[in-house]
Amino acid sequence: MVGRIAAQKLVGSEAGVGKLRGSVYSYKEIPVIVTYHPSGVLRNPSLRGAVWEDLKQLRVLLDGLPRGSSQ
Repeated sequence: MVGRIAAQKLVGSEAGVGKLRGSVYSYKEIPVIVTYHPSGVLRNPSLRGAVWEDLKQLRVLLDGLPRGSSQ
């Protein structure tokens, strides 16, 4: 999920994105990770590295999920 508001609502925390990043959370049994909102990254390009790390974490998370039936 992207952004502070979405993260706080879905994770049930009032912490900022910086503190919520790096962990996998569960929302209605769906695994989620927290990252910065794209508009924040446009305003502060130094956040790009953090978002890239979050996307790599997401890739690992997705690779570990069971795949649905293709039939």
